[in-house]
Parts: sequence; structure tokens; C-alpha cells
Amino acid sequence: MQVSNLLETPSSRRKIITLKDPSGVVEMKAWGDMATNLQIEAEQMVKISCVTIDQYLNRCSLNTNPSTTVEVLNEEEEIEGIIDAACLDQDMMSVLIEEQLYKVDIEVMTRLYPSGEFTPGVEIHATVKGRSIVEVFNIRRPDEENH
Repeated sequence: MQVSNLLETPSSRRKIITLKDPSGVVEMKAWGDMATNLQIEAEQMVKISCVTIDQYLNRCSLNTNPSTTVEVLNEEEEIEGIIDAACLDQDMMSVLIEEQLYKVDIEVMTRLYPSGEFTPGVEIHATVKGRSIVEVFNIRRPDEENH
């Protein structure tokens, strides 16, 4: 998610929020008081209700209205699963677990893949907040199977 600065004209105030999820990208314009008071950051997960859908030149976008609500979802939850893929590029470190993409920092990635190379079958038990892994409880590698 990307959030623009407040854009003001003599007759309006708005922010443009670029929302992303696995299905794609859509822009939402927050207007008036919603634009002024909206306090969301790029890494947060949000639940947005009651928006107006606009379509112009075959392109959809969203607009807030007086009924729009924005809820920041900051709850932590535990996940367990096998890492299906990993991006080890320093500026885009992430892992794919059960079709969900999670960002990880360099310390977590180093714990997962000490050699710096992806190894299939690594199982992880961790805490996530939004779409970021914030704590790792257990890592099990395929070569550590119980016999």
C-alpha cells in the first residue's frame, strides 16, 4: 500500500491510497475529513468498507463517501507451514507460505536460509503482524526429519 501526501485545492482535500493484494492493485481516493484524518502506513493491513466504485476508460478506482470506514488490522497471529518459495533479494526479502506472501527481515532470512540459497521443504512456526513475520518460534529443515 502506498499513501500520497494530502492534496489540497481551494474546493477539496484528498489522499490517494494505492491498495495491493494477491488479486491486483486499485487506487482509492479518500476525500475531505477522511483524507485529513486517515492515519495509515504503507505496511499496515486494512479493512475498508462502503466505498464507491468508479470506472473510467475501463479502469476501476474507489472513492470514499460519508459511510466509508477504514479499520487497521494490526493483530498478531501464529502461522505454521512449509515455505513454498523465497525471495532473498535484500530489498524484497519475502517467503511464500500456503499462498500467502510474508515480508521478512535479514535476520529472519538468515535463520531460514543460512547458506543464502533457497532450500525446498523448510517448515516454519512464526508470528505474523499484517503481512510481515515478526517472530520465529521454530524452523524445521527436511534434513532434520525424525527417523
